[in-house]
Amino acid sequence: MSKERLEEFREFVDFMYESIDIEDHQRFIAISDSMLNDGWFKWIYRLAKEQAERVQELEGIKNDAIEQIDVTQERNKRLENRVQELENTLRIWMDRSDHLSGEYLKYKEQNKCYREALEFIGNHANESEMMDDVMYTELVREVIEKALEE
Repeated sequence: MSKERLEEFREFVDFMYESIDIEDHQRFIAISDSMLNDGWFKWIYRLAKEQAERVQELEGIKNDAIEQIDVTQERNKRLENRVQELENTLRIWMDRSDHLSGEYLKYKEQNKCYREALEFIGNHANESEMMDDVMYTELVREVIEKALEE
């Protein structure tokens, strides 16, 4: 409705401007008087006032939206920083884990050698006559030294 009425008002205004060119301003005055009596000027005033209020309302909505965007962007920055911190920490722990895994395997293999050496010694320790044997003593020393090397 207001769009049609606005178009109608524009046509009246155009007609008024055409009337200004005429030497006799009576026609312009008559059209202006008719528009005033028909409530066109009140209507256009109300329309302009409504539009101004709507503009204010939309500016408020826009400002609220901008504020929310700013808050969201700030929160996103904090989250991105925290994610970066966590990724760095994860990298450190993964590097340590890799190092510890290598160390663990090394010590596991070393313990296996110790176990085997101790089992060998244990299996032959009860044989006392062998312990008196110099050759056997040297063999035990070699086994233990080999286990300690690895």
